[in-house]
Amino acid sequence: MCSGDGWSSRAEDAVLHGCIPVVVMDRVHAVFESVLNWDLFSVRVAEAEVERLPEILLAIPEDKVKRMQARLSKVWHRFAYASGGLLRAGLERVFEQKLYRQRVPDAHPLLRDDALATILQWLHSKAQRGRQSHMA
Repeated sequence: MCSGDGWSSRAEDAVLHGCIPVVVMDRVHAVFESVLNWDLFSVRVAEAEVERLPEILLAIPEDKVKRMQARLSKVWHRFAYASGGLLRAGLERVFEQKLYRQRVPDAHPLLRDDALATILQWLHSKAQRGRQSHMA
């Protein structure tokens, strides 16, 4: 994800496809950052370092990549909308695909929070901070 467009569905696409997001945006908070620790499952590269992107990515140790992939498998469901019958049925069909189960082994978010629940948690955290700043 590069700067200029702000946050778009590219972050969701990367996560939902089991890919570690690479964020190239200085001074920008990640979506749901107050709820999710993006540093555990993504890579941030400074805009000034974008020319070195291949070198930076290749320098990440394999064990760190595996840890990030494992962490990604624990949070990816927060980027998928599973509320409602049609969305849930579509998501269940995706889970049945063998290739998807291989890429995201811990995948069955229907028992976990989906994107809608994450948005509500994020809004709640914003409201809490707003209340605290008014009380101070």
